Amino acid sequence: MIILYDVNSIKFAHPTKLIYANINKRNEVINNNKNSQLVAQQISENKYFVGTLQGCNRSGSTVRCAVVFRSKQDLRDEVECKYGNVTRLFDRFGNTYLCSEVQIGNQKREGSLTSRYPQRTPVKVTLTFKNIPSQTNEFDTLEVHTDDYGFLRFRNIKVSG
Repeated sequence: MIILYDVNSIKFAHPTKLIYANINKRNEVINNNKNSQLVAQQISENKYFVGTLQGCNRSGSTVRCAVVFRSKQDLRDEVECKYGNVTRLFDRFGNTYLCSEVQIGNQKREGSLTSRYPQRTPVKVTLTFKNIPSQTNEFDTLEVHTDDYGFLRFRNIKVSG
């Protein structure tokens, strides 16, 4: 038996404090239903943002990871990509892959990209990593850096596609 957590609704009761994450616990018996497909969503949080990793997909040697940011207050900040080599993927063998492009909405940039983050509003950020070996389908850590408001970190990432 595997216990699943539904993490789709994150609630805020105060502009600057995350009061609670509404996690609905469900029990699922996986072995009895071979048609079940489970997608685990990871959440990372710092003082300013809550990030939900939607997943990472491969196309050739390129891996794209989508993260939905929700700010705890109205903010304006940059997601750092190439600048400073701070947004990166780490594989299980210690290799580091640097972000080559960041996309927010219909804007794409190679260095960094500034955006407004209205309080509690989902903002999708897509990060592109190039030259990933074809045999690398799992990563230990995804580290996403914002200029003024620190890191969001996600662990044990499986790549689809």
